[in-house]
Amino acid sequence: MSSARVRIENLPDVTKGKLLALACDRSGVAGKEVGRIEVGGGNATLEVPAHLAARVARALDGSEIDGRRVRARVLTAGGGGASAGNAPPESRPFDRLRWLLDREREAEWSRAEQDLATANAKDLEERGLALLDLVVRDEGGGLLGRTIVTLEKRSGTLPPSRLGPGDVVRLSRRDPQDKENPTGVVLEKSPTRISVAFEDELPAFATSGPVRLDRVGDDVTFRRAREAVDEVERGTGRVAELRKVVFGERAPEVDAKPLRLEWIDPGLNEPQKKAVELALRARDLALVHGPPGTGKTTTVVEIIRQAVRRGERVLATAPSNNAVDNLLERLVAGNEKVVRLGHPARIAPGLREHALDALVEKTSSRQVARGLLKDAFALRSKLAKRRERGKGTDEDERREMRKLFEDARTQDEVAVRSVLDSAMVTLSTAAGSGHELLRGRKFDLVVLDEASQATLPLALCALARGTRYSTMLPLSSVPSSV
Repeated sequence: MSSARVRIENLPDVTKGKLLALACDRSGVAGKEVGRIEVGGGNATLEVPAHLAARVARALDGSEIDGRRVRARVLTAGGGGASAGNAPPESRPFDRLRWLLDREREAEWSRAEQDLATANAKDLEERGLALLDLVVRDEGGGLLGRTIVTLEKRSGTLPPSRLGPGDVVRLSRRDPQDKENPTGVVLEKSPTRISVAFEDELPAFATSGPVRLDRVGDDVTFRRAREAVDEVERGTGRVAELRKVVFGERAPEVDAKPLRLEWIDPGLNEPQKKAVELALRARDLALVHGPPGTGKTTTVVEIIRQAVRRGERVLATAPSNNAVDNLLERLVAGNEKVVRLGHPARIAPGLREHALDALVEKTSSRQVARGLLKDAFALRSKLAKRRERGKGTDEDERREMRKLFEDARTQDEVAVRSVLDSAMVTLSTAAGSGHELLRGRKFDLVVLDEASQATLPLALCALARGTRYSTMLPLSSVPSSV
């Protein structure tokens, strides 16, 4: 009997046994039908009889495991999706978008992994794609369970490198291709040190000898885009209505009654005023477009501020961090209550005080979390030293350490909710609007600036968060693509 593999992505930390039980329960397949199971790095593959593969993939795709929505697809012998050879027709737009995203992701990752597989370590370092022979000099607790690690060369300064703030890197000791090695984002780099933020605590090998950092592909954007495609396809209520408008099933509606507005920016010209009024009267979607230099960003700032005056909460997005920071700078100048989502390393230095991380630091809950983290890391260091001396560790102390980390994360979650709840305008990139922190949050108005520079799946990340949608489209821009 021929077999096939089902790939599952975006998994939480699960054992093979738990994954087997979930797969069997949701698909109705008997446990004895499942062969080899591989789990690691947030992904897994299940070997099942070929005639059952599609059934297992359908049962798991889009379902939630421990609060995280997973993706599942059947792999061909070459590792790609079952339909890797031919794109679904345009009459199945969501299947087509998923297919295109998977092909783009595979291409990007294959380039990065090919470098790791074919080049020796020294060559990668000389090309600026890796840093070798590093040691951990400092380790501390970041927001929401992040671990902030500072690394140095065992001797000398860091060589010239293309690794910089915002880059995704993988930490390893022996095999940089091992997907179970942790990945993080570079925060800062100096001639002698590099700081990286990891989502979870480091494995034991990180502090027991020399390690390396390699630049790798960023899977977060692809994951969020694919989740957005799923969410909009299956959404109900306002998401379903907006889906019909976006995909041409019905025309957008606009309130017939004209608005009487008091303009916040006295410098607006008549076309800008008409665009603002259109966006505020739109029940579903408004499109503002024009040549460069006609004041589209000025217009979108007025739209946002007018919506806030009406008591509406706004999600302001753009495809790039620079474009989001441009909006943020103008809204800050207007004294709007804002919060900027995104990794601090990717936010302009002069605007980082308005970032979520910075605002959370000012809360009392975050101060409590800091104290808990200090105690947790001190206890972990104590247990590590005890292991190095060949002595056993006390299970009660290990439980206490885990509880400290869990309590710190709970306090951080309270702090994050309070900051997000108090902001009238939340700003992020289009991809950032798919962040799990915004899951379940709805905004009265979603704005996408420079919309023609965004791919449709990333635009859908923002669309899924709102009840009304406004986009700013430069006429001179090329059409967007996946």
